Amino acid sequence: MIVVGAGPSGLLCAKEAASEGVKVEVWERKHMIGKPVQCTGLVSLKGLESLDVDYEPSILNKCRGTRIYSPKGQVIEVKKQRPVAAVLDRMHLDRIIAEEAESEGAKINLMKTWKGEVGDIVVGADGSNSSVLKHMTTRARNVLYGYQVTADLEREEDFVELHYGPWSPGLFAWIVPINDKQCRVGTAVSTGNPRHALAQFLHARDMDLEYDEEHGGVIPLFDNKPAVLSDKVALVGDAAGQVKASTGGGIAIGGYCGRILGQAIAANAPLRNYEKAWRMEFEKDLKLHSRLRNFFAKLGTADKEYFWQVAIEEGVPELAEKHGEMEHIGPLMNELMSRPALIMRLSKFAGLL
Repeated sequence: MIVVGAGPSGLLCAKEAASEGVKVEVWERKHMIGKPVQCTGLVSLKGLESLDVDYEPSILNKCRGTRIYSPKGQVIEVKKQRPVAAVLDRMHLDRIIAEEAESEGAKINLMKTWKGEVGDIVVGADGSNSSVLKHMTTRARNVLYGYQVTADLEREEDFVELHYGPWSPGLFAWIVPINDKQCRVGTAVSTGNPRHALAQFLHARDMDLEYDEEHGGVIPLFDNKPAVLSDKVALVGDAAGQVKASTGGGIAIGGYCGRILGQAIAANAPLRNYEKAWRMEFEKDLKLHSRLRNFFAKLGTADKEYFWQVAIEEGVPELAEKHGEMEHIGPLMNELMSRPALIMRLSKFAGLL
């Protein structure tokens, strides 16, 4: 079995399969695991728990809430009583999972590129620009382009900020605190240059940052296409588009899907069993995340301001505090849909959903 790519989803797949005696090789084209970092590192604690790894040493900070800003600064604040998300050192997390995979018998090969070689099983875990996907299909993929810096910026360390506005067509800008004096600040866009978009956001919010790290990346959008490409080839994680389109997050879902795939391979089950299992767990929520992203992407500034006003007045933040989860948003959406006054006031947007 060859796993192409040494990110969390591929390494977790390798770990699960190797733990049951499968001969596993992980091929990573880069010269080290975890570099370059192309991630905010924000993951739900519940999602991390589902990965069954020793993630604690990779935690830099924990957050208990989110402040979501409209273009003109209205804020929806969702806060929990205790932390619900961790800000991670992604390189450290990846290396922890790599060590665990190796301890189970997986062999990790660095600076090794997959060029179409066929083994008993090939797992494409090689990200949004997956060479396995390109080799096996002509499938086009919708993506967002992200850019992020690590900046000296004082913020309340247990709150993440999301800023919607014209600077970020297709998504939003974010401020993720590493501690009370440093943050990861970035944006993602469906069109245009994300670096320029970040500059526009900083100007709009009157922020002049000093930063020492910067990086860009591509975020795939969930397209509901099959993750199994043949009876011997399957995709997982970003390569499969197993990403929440409304936030761009995919570590927890992709990692858990990696575990599902590794267990299916270890059981010598048909790969279609993996397809059925991951969809049963996440397909509904991933579709909802896609609808949410598409909805907000269609709203102009005036409509966003109206939406924020209605959400605040109708108690949406309190409902999110009670029913919201980072991976599974179905319960919250069901609760929102059961509120007649909210639905009536938002009915003007019915054609956009």
